[in-house]
Amino acid sequence: GTTGTNPGEITTDYKYNITVAGQTTEAAQNGLDVLYAKTTDVAKSKTAVGLTFNHVLSKVTLNVTLGDGMDGLGGSDITVVTFSGMPLTATLALQDGTLTAGPAGDFTALKAGTASGSADATFSALLVPQPTANAYTGRTAVFTVNGTPYTWTIPDIETFLAGNHYTYPVTVKLNGITLGTPTITDWTTNPNDPGTAEKLPLELVKITAGTFLMGSSNGSNIGDTDNSGLNTTAFEPRLF
Repeated sequence: GTTGTNPGEITTDYKYNITVAGQTTEAAQNGLDVLYAKTTDVAKSKTAVGLTFNHVLSKVTLNVTLGDGMDGLGGSDITVVTFSGMPLTATLALQDGTLTAGPAGDFTALKAGTASGSADATFSALLVPQPTANAYTGRTAVFTVNGTPYTWTIPDIETFLAGNHYTYPVTVKLNGITLGTPTITDWTTNPNDPGTAEKLPLELVKITAGTFLMGSSNGSNIGDTDNSGLNTTAFEPRLF
């Protein structure tokens, strides 16, 4: 990736910059999803290395139904869900997979084109994991219905673990919001077939044929004295 401190770039100390802002379309949301895998003690002679990738972020789905006092309104009137008081960014240490949350901010969930089941509208969002109860306070999700905001104050004890998918039934009434107990599933599991992996949308990119060097330099061949083209740059931390 490109070196830098912006989302999608890698810092000079090998940390990948993550953001959950900009979940405006399904493609944009998929582009923000981060998978990470690590393996150790692999022999250089091994031609194939098996990697198991896991989601770094958490996923939340909100199935919203309109209740008492919402007569005459429908799914199209549920326009926006905005999260506040939750980490907006994070950095992922590529050496060991350690995730460090950044400061809190506001971001919007993605509204599905078709609501799930009997819900009037379905929203989904990727979240920076918040694995410890009471680590964050003042978290909210604001549902805008027919121009009026309805606020869910997320309990301080509510946690969101990496690789988990939380599905909440939500009822918005004229006098407030009611949330049911979430269904928590392994995000890597296909809900339609628990024995298979979830199918992730992939964007294919054509790569021009050629060769490249893989790995990091140990700095032992500055000046390319042996004409191998290997280890010609300064020592770099091992990334495998």
